[in-house]
Amino acid sequence: MIKDDAGIEKLKEIGVDKIANDTFIGDTSIEYFLNKEFDKLPPVKVYGFIQILEKQYDVDLSYYRFEYDKSKREETSVKENSTLQASLDDNSNSSFMWIFLLILVVAGAVFAWWFFQDPEILDVSFDELL
Repeated sequence: MIKDDAGIEKLKEIGVDKIANDTFIGDTSIEYFLNKEFDKLPPVKVYGFIQILEKQYDVDLSYYRFEYDKSKREETSVKENSTLQASLDDNSNSSFMWIFLLILVVAGAVFAWWFFQDPEILDVSFDELL
């Protein structure tokens, strides 16, 4: 896709103050929008601003919408990867716990087998203790 920021450039020429007066969108939000600070505006506002500005100033912001969607997909991908990594870390801790529990059970079974093979091990008379 060919880069086409003509709509944004036209809006920058119009200026933040005029856009704010014409559309009742806050100055700060307009600055974030024009500077493509995508992380500082919620998606609902971005899409709403695009519709308002396209209608008010007869500009094409389709490329802006494309860039915004792309940034959100990348952000979502990063979040999914970090969530997956956290899940894998949790699973490795869980696996360690199960291995530890299995070792305890096996050790208990070996001790029980050994004890029942030679029950006289604990057969101590009271007279021997005195």
